[in-house]
Amino acid sequence: NGAAVTFGSGHTLGQLYHKLATGHQLAVPGGSVSGVGASGLLLGCGRGMSTTIHGLFCDVMTGLEYIDEKGALRAADASTNADMFWMARGGGGNFPGIVTSFTVSAFPMPQSVHSRECVIPYTEAKLRAVLGAWSARLEQMAQPSRKLFTHVKMWGRPRQMILFAVCIDCTSAEVAWTDVQVDAILNAGPTTPAPSCSRVTRSWLQQLLIESGSAEGAIANTPS
Repeated sequence: NGAAVTFGSGHTLGQLYHKLATGHQLAVPGGSVSGVGASGLLLGCGRGMSTTIHGLFCDVMTGLEYIDEKGALRAADASTNADMFWMARGGGGNFPGIVTSFTVSAFPMPQSVHSRECVIPYTEAKLRAVLGAWSARLEQMAQPSRKLFTHVKMWGRPRQMILFAVCIDCTSAEVAWTDVQVDAILNAGPTTPAPSCSRVTRSWLQQLLIESGSAEGAIANTPS
């Protein structure tokens, strides 16, 4: 039910997100790392921050154009070359053609993203307890009505994990429900050393930059 958008297969996710956001106030449920190629993620059926709301990236594909083995330009969708369309939605590198463009459904760009980010020093006991509590709540947190994106980063030096709970266009009540889940996860297992948490509300593009590592200097905000 989204807006039809056609884009060239050479776009990175960051380029695609920037064009959709600044020109049309739209977004797609692709991945959260801006340097990843949109084609690879789409053909591989990747996920992103809004997947629990709009589905996997390949779920929103409605058509594509590709060069076949004879060098001819072909189109594929649900009614034309349907077998090729089926293969494109998750076939990854096995797709038997060179894709030149995709058509996908895009949706209104989120206006605000509330993120709670918690750094958790861990022992083995704390690691097991936190991951167990987090995984036990994933089915609830993944319900579309919750509008959540959550993931965990783990580091060995220093021994810490970072829990992210990102609520997209959420009301105060929806944020409060998320906080209850996060608090329960943090309180699992040993209570020391204590985790440290921060809260921040960002724009959609700002959050995508954070997910891509802009705070650590992994990427720069240079859309041109």
